[in-house]
Amino acid sequence: MRYRIINLAAGVACLAFAAGSAADNRERKFPISLAEVENRAAEHFAQMDGDGSGTINIDEFMAFEHPRAGMRKGAMGQRNQARRGGPRIGPRLSPEARAERKEQVEDEVFRLLDADGDGAVSAAEFADADRRAIRKQARKRVRFATLDDNGDGTLSADELPNPAARMAGMDTDGDGLITRAEMRSAREAWREKQRQMRNG
Repeated sequence: MRYRIINLAAGVACLAFAAGSAADNRERKFPISLAEVENRAAEHFAQMDGDGSGTINIDEFMAFEHPRAGMRKGAMGQRNQARRGGPRIGPRLSPEARAERKEQVEDEVFRLLDADGDGAVSAAEFADADRRAIRKQARKRVRFATLDDNGDGTLSADELPNPAARMAGMDTDGDGLITRAEMRSAREAWREKQRQMRNG
């Protein structure tokens, strides 16, 4: 089941992606241009599409290191990114979606550990495996399958998260720029919505 939440929370979650096009690792620069974010997304797609086919296959997806991969500093941030298999792009998942995603990842980890494909993981297969690398690979494979809406084994540009489209709702004056004040307002609205959801 797909969990695509195109809403304010998704826009806030995409801000870090956008900031990568307009800021260094220490400070975001405002205003953030939606057109520039769109252009950067197109550049990233072209970088991933190594053979220039107009779509991204699983090998290209697995090999790609997102420009944000080095942005988070500190041991905790590095551990969290390594555990997820890369930086988070898009909205946080609901608890139900996280449980389903975790189950999918565990299934993929088992499949990768089962080197001979006999449906069981032997002691030798378990001992020989680089389990950290396998878990990272499993997470990326599950992410690819989740993004592949039509199940054709490739990703087109419209199947990848579009930060500019998700951030458009934050551009309250419609000038194509996200100001610091607009970002702050959107973040406060998102936090208020989260508080209301927690309080029932």
